[in-house]
Order: sequence, then structure tokens, then C-alpha cells
Amino acid sequence: MSHRPNNYREQATHENFSSSDDSLVSSASGTYSIRGPENHWDHSANDSYQIFIEAHKILDEEGNASNQSDLGELQVQIIARAQSGTD
Repeated sequence: MSHRPNNYREQATHENFSSSDDSLVSSASGTYSIRGPENHWDHSANDSYQIFIEAHKILDEEGNASNQSDLGELQVQIIARAQSGTD
């Protein structure tokens, strides 16, 4: 889930999952995507976004649900495309 001060909220879409399990460490990794405001990302979306997991949305292998967790901040800085024109 993503959040921005002007009430932008977007549910992430799960893209893929991978896991590994060896004698020392077990790990899992998931990839998610988030649509930008107005369903796209461009320079008008430049801002700071808080990324967090909603409580009970992610489960481990035993079915234990996650607590809400703030994962951090994403800073978006996209350069505006130059406008072509004639003088």
C-alpha cells in the first residue's frame, strides 16, 4: 500500500514470488507494483510516498498474519519531458 499527503492511496499488485531454503537460512521475496496517481507515473507525481503493509494482509507459511508495518519512504523525482515547439 502506498500513501501520499493528498490522500493518494493505492493497493499494490503482486507480480511474483520466490523463496529459498537451505540448511542455514530460509528466505522469501515478493515483487509488487503500484500505479501512480491518475494511473501513471510522470513529473506531476513527484513527491514523497509512505509504503506500508496493512495488518493481516500478508501471511507466513504457518498462516500467521503480519502486523501493520511502515516499510519506509519512496521519493519520486521524474524530470518533465521537454516540450517541442516552434519559435
